[in-house]
Amino acid sequence: MVEKSVETFERIDVLVNNSGINKDGLMLRMSYEDFHKVIAVNLEGTFNCIKHVSRIMMKQRSGSIINMSSVVGIMGNAGQANYASSKAGVLGLTKSAARELALRHIRVNAIAPGFIETDMTAKLAEKDKAKMMEQIPLRQFGQPEDVANVCVALASDAFKYVTGQTIHVDGGMIM
Repeated sequence: MVEKSVETFERIDVLVNNSGINKDGLMLRMSYEDFHKVIAVNLEGTFNCIKHVSRIMMKQRSGSIINMSSVVGIMGNAGQANYASSKAGVLGLTKSAARELALRHIRVNAIAPGFIETDMTAKLAEKDKAKMMEQIPLRQFGQPEDVANVCVALASDAFKYVTGQTIHVDGGMIM
């Protein structure tokens, strides 16, 4: 993926680590395979992409890396030990990478979305959605564009002095 991007565009200016899966279940019933699969995709996948793209960005002496975490990585959630662990790990990885890459003018930040209307959240029961809505001060769910707009801002020069930060896109859920 990285080689093809450099071959096509000659450089990489922005990386958005946006892949993520969930395999929910209570810890006592969660299989080791389900725990590891979520960690492998959500955390190890983010690490792998940073590792390979940062080499290109270091040679360029510029770049912006944006990692998707989640409010669940900050507050935890029953039935999501694997997902919460993976997304909390992304936050630690973001801060470490930001410290390592800052001298090469590479910014690394994270976004922690709250309840965003996506295919993943569409599967939830209406009673669960109503319960979530009560925790959101703005009393509405976010749209994918709300997260995308923060990505665009973080990737731009308007945020050239921001690194190692987590931006919450959650309607006030975590404050």
